[in-house]
Amino acid sequence: MTKSRLTICLVLALVPACVLEPDRPLPPLPPGHALAYISQGIAFRNDIFILSASADTDENVTLFSSYDFWPSWSPDGSQIAFESNRDDSLRSEIYVLTVPTSSLSRITDDTGFVDAQPAWSPLGDRIAFVSNRDSAGTDIYLMDVTGNNVRRLTTDPGNDAQPAWAPTGDRIAFVSDRIGGGGTDIFVMDTLGNNVVNLTNNSAIDLAPAWSPDGSKIAFHSSRDPAGFSVWVMDADGASPVKVSPSNPPCELPSWTPDGQRLAFDCDGDIYVSSADGSNRQRITRTSNQQRLETMARWKPVP
Repeated sequence: MTKSRLTICLVLALVPACVLEPDRPLPPLPPGHALAYISQGIAFRNDIFILSASADTDENVTLFSSYDFWPSWSPDGSQIAFESNRDDSLRSEIYVLTVPTSSLSRITDDTGFVDAQPAWSPLGDRIAFVSNRDSAGTDIYLMDVTGNNVRRLTTDPGNDAQPAWAPTGDRIAFVSDRIGGGGTDIFVMDTLGNNVVNLTNNSAIDLAPAWSPDGSKIAFHSSRDPAGFSVWVMDADGASPVKVSPSNPPCELPSWTPDGQRLAFDCDGDIYVSSADGSNRQRITRTSNQQRLETMARWKPVP
């Protein structure tokens, strides 16, 4: 896999191309817990929405003519870190939105390079992110929530991306193509970038790791089913992977409820919720056609 293709694969959702006019959504089903998600509408504009637990509000919280993507909640649920190209149409930086006040701050300023895919630490004091600032590929970095004290964690010649914190805060899962062969694997390392272990070691494309709240499982999406991308759940050591979503239509980008009982993920441009084993699946966002596409659901960590 080329570096440019991997960057696209790691950053963009697997939804089909949209038309030019946003669709009027049908009333959503109550998710039971507030969640943030990405909606793509007119001219491929991406905004971050928050759907309330009762589904009585579905609010666009970024509302800007740019690419806003990859939301990550702070542990107290008051802020969302995300990537955006609002200040440079060709490259993304990382921003933090304070939800109650709608105030926005840019916390990276790395002109000429991409900073993306923020992941807030469980303690709330650090953010992991992806950047190409030091190499031709992408690597995982850590910084304070203000954007200071940046530290590079990975230095492999391959591309490393999509960091995801273990709930204990002592390990970070991530995706890499460092093995080669056209696939990507899910790895885990400590917060110093050491003790790297390949969890999946599979010839398929494995992406978007998400730890269960108790740290015992990791959900991800994968191409290992020839029918298409689907959501899988494995033990935290990579053992016993189980497919928990359809492959046709393709499904991706899982997120756990704070109690670990359910998963949210998107399939073919809508958000679905299921039990952790894939049963009781229901659609949460309900568009009448493909004119508005929803992806990347992220459960709010607190009520």
